[in-house]
Amino acid sequence: MGQQNNTSQKDQTQNKVKQGSKLSIKAFVIGCVGFFFLFLLLVIFGLYFAMHNPEVLSNMGLEVDTVRNMLMLFAVLFFGLLFFVFFIMLVLNVYRLITTKYGKLKYAFGSGISGFMFLMVIILGAITLINIGDMTGERQVVTSNLVNPYLVREGGNLELLGDEPNIAPAYFRFELNTVVFEENFGSQVGSIQNIESFELDCGNGQTLSAGGELFSDDAFFDGMCLFEDDTSYDITLTTNYYSPETQEGESISDDVINLDFDSKVDLTVDGGSYDLSSAGDQIIAGAVPANLRFDAGDVFTDLNLPNINIEWDLNGDGDIDVEDTSSVTHTISDPGVSEIRYRLPDVSDKFYSIRLRTQESNAPACDVDFEERSGGQYDIDVSVPSAVSADAYTYVIYNEDDGEEHEVVETSDDSITEEIPGGSNYIIQVEYETFDGEVGFCETESFHAGASDYELDYDLGAILGSDDEISNLEQNDEGEYTAGRLPVRLQLQINGLEPEPTGDYRKIVRLDGDRIMGRDGEFREVIREEGEYTIQVTIEDDRGNEIQRDINLVVEEAPLEARLDVSPDSGESPLDVTLDGSISNLNVEDDRIAYFHWDFGDGESIDSTSDGVVEHTYEFDNETGGRFTPSVTVETHEGLEDTAEQDIVVQRERRDLDISTPNNPTQSASVGERVEFEVDVDGMIDYVEWDFDDGSSMSGEGRQYTEVGNTFEEEGTYRVEVEVSFEDSPSVSGRIRIEVE
Repeated sequence: MGQQNNTSQKDQTQNKVKQGSKLSIKAFVIGCVGFFFLFLLLVIFGLYFAMHNPEVLSNMGLEVDTVRNMLMLFAVLFFGLLFFVFFIMLVLNVYRLITTKYGKLKYAFGSGISGFMFLMVIILGAITLINIGDMTGERQVVTSNLVNPYLVREGGNLELLGDEPNIAPAYFRFELNTVVFEENFGSQVGSIQNIESFELDCGNGQTLSAGGELFSDDAFFDGMCLFEDDTSYDITLTTNYYSPETQEGESISDDVINLDFDSKVDLTVDGGSYDLSSAGDQIIAGAVPANLRFDAGDVFTDLNLPNINIEWDLNGDGDIDVEDTSSVTHTISDPGVSEIRYRLPDVSDKFYSIRLRTQESNAPACDVDFEERSGGQYDIDVSVPSAVSADAYTYVIYNEDDGEEHEVVETSDDSITEEIPGGSNYIIQVEYETFDGEVGFCETESFHAGASDYELDYDLGAILGSDDEISNLEQNDEGEYTAGRLPVRLQLQINGLEPEPTGDYRKIVRLDGDRIMGRDGEFREVIREEGEYTIQVTIEDDRGNEIQRDINLVVEEAPLEARLDVSPDSGESPLDVTLDGSISNLNVEDDRIAYFHWDFGDGESIDSTSDGVVEHTYEFDNETGGRFTPSVTVETHEGLEDTAEQDIVVQRERRDLDISTPNNPTQSASVGERVEFEVDVDGMIDYVEWDFDDGSSMSGEGRQYTEVGNTFEEEGTYRVEVEVSFEDSPSVSGRIRIEVE
């Protein structure tokens, strides 16, 4: 008995020992391997991040070279250790695979895994060391094609910079490549709406500015840059944006273009140098008459051209005035902007353009104002200094679009009324002469005539609340658009203006002053609060003329909105329809829908039911023409009520028509044989029309024309058609084929 107790105690002790031994060697090894691979992944991720973001370490005060050397040393030690570990594992597994007689499969598997990891360590280590060696502390940005330069050719035509030589002086316009910008800066800037402005430094003292509108219809910076010397210009783009992370304004600057000029045409005015406008974007040739001299002699030397082959168009009218002369003189008598063109046939078949401005003479200046009246009439008034006595005025209404003078009026009056056709851009120029013989000149800015006559063609819709589809918004008696459920996912589609303006124009849309970005004339914005909103639409042409229209929107969420869906809403009688009023929307938390009152529009109704979905059958009715307007009135426990209705169109039931040939049941006949045709159809026949497919036909009113005959004089296959019209149902038609031999 005592021996049994000792044995029992021993077993219990062994059980306790077994129960306490919960960590095996196998589990320990697996855990270590798991932690090893986790550590391996973390190290690889750290190396990848450090190689691709060295500026982070640089910001911590470490030099780029120091960071590179540290990473190189760490990578050598890390991958060297891995190389040694997997090499030993590969050798051991191959040795056991060769020397072991049994269980070779696991050593073969181990050899494969070890060999694979050994090769991966070599490959990854080489790639890592190469990338670390090439690492710099600068942010890598692809700036090629970020900004596209366009040379301003003759007549203001734009040409993307190509392989042809650049010759100063020249004007360039610049376009932001929005796709390249978003690829390189999108993650840093975030939403396009965070962009506050762009600044393009032309490298010549000029700066072109723009806002987020570059991402809409037109990606060109406003204005042009004038390059007047044969040198190199470094053009820099600065993006100013608001950072949601730092809650501050930040900027990004990158060199985007290095614009080289190969040569230059020298320009002198009255034997001296010319001036530039205050903005640096125009050549000022002084007061008229201005005597100009253009010297292109250096161009032939710089471009290594063997012959002096050049053509000059000094008036900008397309006609060649001087040929094969490197130096020409020209006098400009009229103030304004002039364009001098020249072409080098050995270089290009296109003209280079030099644009310059001449000013009025030293005679007293004047001011010209205009005001649009109804019917295209314009009141034009001229003001001269009080100390000047004007004797005669010459008004010139100049059409900028076609380059023609629309009207020239010579008078002694300082105000006139003239009709100016709408749809084009104009400048009004006035020249006056004093009693002393002095001449003064003034002109208006470019304006678009008939702006008040334009109608904005647009569609305004929205996705309301939890709806999936867009619906058109309705206008109230005051002409305001209304939306009754939040949020309002607004969608404005601008189709254009009526009549269509000439030239290019862009669309700018703002909601209560905040700009809405859009593409292809479609603008979207989400409204999440009730209130009165103004959608301001501005149509702006390339001269800066604007046509502005306001669209008023009232967002007021109704406490109860009855809604009705009808399916189908049209078809032949009898028409089975499902009417769904359960989609009605209640916006009061402590209230619920109690009843639905159904009026089917055909004399039948259901009152005070809890069924939000019902079915009803509609029959065609001659009195209504098959048109019905069912409605549902939704009532809540708190007494709120609202009604929704939909239209249904029920068509007459189509009748069946059968054509037969009683004397020719096989539908075959001989040439010259009369074939009788019969139509079997029910209903009150109004009119019957036959076409025998042999050039003959027959028609008439009444049922007597359902039995007719025809004689076919030639062999062939004929498709005889008949159409029967009814007094109380849609017409039907049929066809039968006859073989004539």
